[in-house]
Amino acid sequence: MCTSIPCIAHDCDIELSDFSAFQKELMSTLNIQVMLVDACTYRGADLLDPVRCFEIIQIFAEKIKAKNSTCAGSMLIKYWVVPLLYPYWYSSLFQQRQLPWAFTEFVFDLPEKWAWNRTLTLNISPKNTSTLLQEKYDFESLFFMVFRDLNSIFEVISQVAKVPKKLLWENTALRILQFYDMILRKQQLICGQAIQQQRQFLMQLSAKHFELTHNPFGDLIEHWNPDIKTYCRQKCCFYFQLPEAQYEYCKSCPLQNRVKTKDKYLCTNI
Repeated sequence: MCTSIPCIAHDCDIELSDFSAFQKELMSTLNIQVMLVDACTYRGADLLDPVRCFEIIQIFAEKIKAKNSTCAGSMLIKYWVVPLLYPYWYSSLFQQRQLPWAFTEFVFDLPEKWAWNRTLTLNISPKNTSTLLQEKYDFESLFFMVFRDLNSIFEVISQVAKVPKKLLWENTALRILQFYDMILRKQQLICGQAIQQQRQFLMQLSAKHFELTHNPFGDLIEHWNPDIKTYCRQKCCFYFQLPEAQYEYCKSCPLQNRVKTKDKYLCTNI
């Protein structure tokens, strides 16, 4: 099922074929910084190697003060989905030229003073900016490229961090749905129809595309709660374990009404 999903031409005064203008557009609309570096320690390709993947998760656990690798693995995806995917989803909506999808070149190094920074860093020489941007992918092609890579990465993370693959996909689907909601609040008249069609496309995909028994987009959309204005999750993401959460469940957490079970999940060893 590959229907044609339209994209909307974005009215912008800057020439988006210029990389610096592209950076400014993403910063102003998504608060996401795009950087290019010649060298790095960890790249997307390292997430496919169990040893390197676990190192990335351990470093991230230290940054967020996670007490176990399951929490850190879940939070790793819940965090990185935003700077990694939002620029591509944004481009798919507004018919802009976009960065090439090259997951192996995404940099997973974190700065010393990192604080949930929204930064997409690519292991690509800054000298190549003049030829970096390319014609946008149609949405179906983008989806299949991105989610093919995510399936491979989630397979490794689920093994080394003991995170259910269903949880990793739910984190991803939730962030994408939140992206649509954010854009609708800002520019509903411009892209409302395109977003609705993209959401419908994702919701109707077979679960086999996620290597699951259920489509995570469909599950979340079907469990939208208008009273609290959020998508009710099927799996706890373990955010409540972080000190900054003060060990309180998110309002959409399935454990919200199970306070007595909280201690069961407070693991102390990475």
